[in-house]
Amino acid sequence: MAAQFCRDGAAIADIGTDHAYLPIYLVQTGRAVRAIASDIATGPLNSAKKNIDAAGLAGLIELRLGDGLTTIGAQDADDIFICGMGGLVMSEMIDSAAWLKHGDKRLILQPMTKAYELRKFLFSNGFDIIAEKAVRDARKIYTVMCAEYVGGVDYEDLLCYTGRLAPSTDLFARNYLIKVCLDLDNRINGAKATGDYAVVSYLSYIKAKIEEIADIK
Repeated sequence: MAAQFCRDGAAIADIGTDHAYLPIYLVQTGRAVRAIASDIATGPLNSAKKNIDAAGLAGLIELRLGDGLTTIGAQDADDIFICGMGGLVMSEMIDSAAWLKHGDKRLILQPMTKAYELRKFLFSNGFDIIAEKAVRDARKIYTVMCAEYVGGVDYEDLLCYTGRLAPSTDLFARNYLIKVCLDLDNRINGAKATGDYAVVSYLSYIKAKIEEIADIK
């Protein structure tokens, strides 16, 4: 799903590349002209190197060791992939790379947790989610966001929960929003237990709006 958001002919960077499957696929299929595969640990980079060498792509995929976006700069990549990490960690990475706000950069993000917080960070810092899709893998539902810096985004808090998903035309998006509603139920019950009825009222309103958008009954 993340690969679908890569622009044709892009130079890409895969942050937290692990086995380098994503950059290998994108270069092999011709979607990316070259790639940087970056990871914070030597173990994953060693695995990545073996896979890159086996694919005969050592000349097109460069390995870099380091933390987050510290390994790359504005001149290195057009499309930057950060997948399989927590939303808060992603937000910190993006916040530390001011160059993402200059030029035609694209962020492809797949958060494992804290998707609401990631969306809120993006919107609050001038990044818009231009597209978002959900996908199911091993009976779990994930969301993939494609974001670009636009300078300013007019948004309501509800959008931080739903993102740009289209549940009316995408079953996985609907399933993802059902999962969001279940998470909201847990938070509502927790707020009831502590007597925080302002939070109960707010989260119940958000849940009702999501159920309306996704036609959840």
